[in-house]
Amino acid sequence: RMLDLGYPGGPIIDKLASKGEPKYSLPKPLLDSDDLNFSFSGLKTAVMQLINREKNASKEDICASFQHTVVDVLCSKVSLAIEKTGVSTLSITGGVSANSLLRSEMKQLCEKMGVQLIIPPIELTTDNAVMVASAGLRRLSLGVTAPLDLNADPSIPLEEFGRFWSPVGA
Repeated sequence: RMLDLGYPGGPIIDKLASKGEPKYSLPKPLLDSDDLNFSFSGLKTAVMQLINREKNASKEDICASFQHTVVDVLCSKVSLAIEKTGVSTLSITGGVSANSLLRSEMKQLCEKMGVQLIIPPIELTTDNAVMVASAGLRRLSLGVTAPLDLNADPSIPLEEFGRFWSPVGA
């Protein structure tokens, strides 16, 4: 909104960032902590201060700096998470998985660390409804359905999740 980019901002930021240089330093709280916590606290404020301070800064350079900061933090924490857990597969989903720099950097990171990266095709990343529908269609093609009275519950433990699904006609 500060840059008058419209909504949603992610694709526009990605496009502008590709034409800019990440020449502005922005805060990266918790980047050097030894835990998996991360924070973008103060990042929007820092961008606002940058806009007010650097009157001639281009939108492209501001977007590139913002995108580079976010991707750097995410890659650092994912790298640490891989080291700590020893996982062999990483999946990136949701709207953020459409970001070109994140896709590129995570691909390099996973190749370097010997981890398989699962990331949806770009056409399935920008709309969560499309991703949910795609997952639902795959389950339906396998004959898996859920009762119509099933309610969303993000706290369902993964091992219990299967009890809500049954083959069609069962």
